[in-house]
Amino acid sequence: MTKRFVHVAAGVIKRPDGTFLLASRPEGKPMAGYWEFPGGKIEAGESAAEALQRELHEELGITMQEALPWVTQNFDYTHARVRLHFFQVEQWQGEPQAHEGQQMAWVSPAHHAVEPVLPANAAILRWLALPDQMQVGSAAAECVLLSQLPQQSQRGEVCGVLGPQPLQHWSASDLMLQTVRPAAVSWCGAQVQSHEQLLHAARLGLDYVWADDSVTLAEIQAWCVDGPPLPLFASTHRFPEGLAAARHIGVHGLLR
Repeated sequence: MTKRFVHVAAGVIKRPDGTFLLASRPEGKPMAGYWEFPGGKIEAGESAAEALQRELHEELGITMQEALPWVTQNFDYTHARVRLHFFQVEQWQGEPQAHEGQQMAWVSPAHHAVEPVLPANAAILRWLALPDQMQVGSAAAECVLLSQLPQQSQRGEVCGVLGPQPLQHWSASDLMLQTVRPAAVSWCGAQVQSHEQLLHAARLGLDYVWADDSVTLAEIQAWCVDGPPLPLFASTHRFPEGLAAARHIGVHGLLR
């Protein structure tokens, strides 16, 4: 019999310096001692954001002021099949406290020196290294350089450089010809023109996608209703109000 999904809300609690909070699972819970993003089960009648608000108050004693929808991940454990609804939490009141006997650590994408981490969180830790503004320039037929734009983002941070790192880039048509993610590249992404292509990119284990200019704002909004399965970039002309408006609906960042 197919196991039903357990829906979970999880928060990437981020400080202005870019570090984020991980917590260990306390004794008495499945996979005790593993590190994860704070959060918990969504109860009947709750939205994912409401569940996260409740869980962060119960676990950490903080009051969430805003949660930006980000990605949704499915994962099969031996004890449960979970659907994780991730939010980025950048505004809250209070100082996180270990109310359930868990350990806590502020870490960065490059240095998350806590082990072991829940398997479902491995991709999330990687994706947190992605910039929220990106430009792609051709360096070879199918290899490009990924970098943050050398200007201030709308969150007031001076963008640095993630690359140069080898990146496999597929057009939307080339994406649908692929059956495996290439092993010899640091990052792998693709252009998408449809929801089918978005799901195919997720099945291949890509790091991100960006919506082609042919994708309407309404389509992007529909893709984000339940959270895209991997970070989604959109063109700046789809969001003339800027990055904050894009992130508010679940878009990871903007492509220039």
